[in-house]
Order: sequence, then C-alpha cells, then structure tokens
Amino acid sequence: MEEKSVGRSFLILSLAGILVKILSAAYVPLLNAIIGQDGIGIYNASYSYFVFILAITSLGAQPAVAKVVSELRAQGHHEGALRAMKIARNYLAIIGAIITIIFISLAGVIASGTKWSEAALSLRFLAPTVFFSCILATYRGYMQGTEDMKTLAISQVLEQVVNIVLSLIFAYVFMQISVEWGSAGGTVGTTIGAIAALIFILIMYDK
Repeated sequence: MEEKSVGRSFLILSLAGILVKILSAAYVPLLNAIIGQDGIGIYNASYSYFVFILAITSLGAQPAVAKVVSELRAQGHHEGALRAMKIARNYLAIIGAIITIIFISLAGVIASGTKWSEAALSLRFLAPTVFFSCILATYRGYMQGTEDMKTLAISQVLEQVVNIVLSLIFAYVFMQISVEWGSAGGTVGTTIGAIAALIFILIMYDK
C-alpha cells in the first residue's frame, strides 16, 4: 500500500513537471511574437539575474523543509514539524523582504552591467517574486514533507498558467508604451503566479 502511495505521488509530480515544461516551451515564442527580438533581449537579461537571486534565496528551501518535516513526522513529532516549517517561513520571509528591497534599489546598477540597460524596469517588476517565492518554498516543503503531492502539483501548474496568461496580456498592453515596458510586462505574471500558488496552498493548508 505504501509503495503504491509513493508511486502515485511520484507520478503526480512528474506529470505536473512535464505540463509545466510544455507550458514554458509554448510561452517563449508567443512572448517573442509580442515584444520582438529587442524585447526578448531585455527580458532574458533581467531573468538571468532574477534566477540567480532566486537560487541563492529560496530554491534550496523546499527540499530542506521537506526533509526536516518528514523526519520529525516519522518520529511522531507532528507539532514539531509544523513549528519547524513556521520558523523557516519567518526567517525566509525576512530574508526575502530584504533581498527584494535591495533588488529594487540596485536594479539600475545591475542592469547597467549588461548591454541591456533597459532591463532595470523588468528587474524591479521581478523583485517582489523573491519575497513571495521564499514563503511559497516553505509551504511547498511542508506539503512535500507531509506527502501531499496533489496540492504541490496543482500549485506548480497553477503558478505557471497564471504566469503565462498574465505575462502575455501585460506584455501586449505595455508594448503600447514602449519595448522596455513591454518586456517588463512579460514579467508581471511571474510575481502574480507565485502569489496565486501561495494563496492556493494556504487555502489547502488551512483545511
């Protein structure tokens, strides 16, 4: 029975991962058609820095929280597992908030280090995602540690769908202003997608 449960959890996460990758692959050419080559250049420059910042703040948090929660629950310390997640969440929220403020403040300086100085606006649009991703990572780690893979998988797909739809819409609308704004619009869904996934997980967590 336990092997079936593990296999089903693995299948759910795998299918969610595949769907997310398919959506990502379909997103890029659509965005390119909206903002053009110059816009994509600005977008890629800003995203490269964003991914780096995200990697040093929250990407390792989910497996770490999952490991601690899983071990504590295996020992029967269910309240301890919940407390460990909340402590991690609070610390990461503080770190995420600080990094977000720094990211916004230094966006111009960071962008000037590339050939795409227009990327500053996109960086500022992406900055809040760091904060929400830090909090999201702790809850996802808790869900993983409690083996609630269905909630975890749905949150990943939801985040990507919201990201793609809103990014394309805002990119199209903001392109009426300029290419710089269009590229920034292409990042709007990243933050809102993280917020949508976080809200969904909080609803499931409360249940």
